[in-house]
Amino acid sequence: AVVSTQSTGARRAARRLNERVRWQGVLTVTLCTGIYYVSTLPALLVAGIDSHKSITISVGVRRFCNFLTILNIMTNFFVYCLTVKSYREFLMIRAKRFLVKLGLMSFPSKPIRRVSRPASRTQSSEVDARASVQLTAM
Repeated sequence: AVVSTQSTGARRAARRLNERVRWQGVLTVTLCTGIYYVSTLPALLVAGIDSHKSITISVGVRRFCNFLTILNIMTNFFVYCLTVKSYREFLMIRAKRFLVKLGLMSFPSKPIRRVSRPASRTQSSEVDARASVQLTAM
């Protein structure tokens, strides 16, 4: 139910902006939300059961619930690394800068340029046609 509500809201927001839904963001939010619910539900149940004075909960169960909550915080980093490409690139740049400051790595003398891909096949055929016209004109 949560996933369908989030994707429906994402579709509505995308329509308002005349854009497509960015499934990368929907996946990230869905995973983070799902992991949050799974990790905090036991702690909520223990808190609810603990409010009744007649039932006692062992220390091991309480520790396990706290562990799940802490695990939720740690998993967010990995979810972002797996689902958000720009986040991975940001971390790589920061890690390289840190290694350069430590003297363990040096940047190449020539900067590496990323080759941008055309957005569609029609654009790539137009680029190829322009390139062949320029080559034949020489």
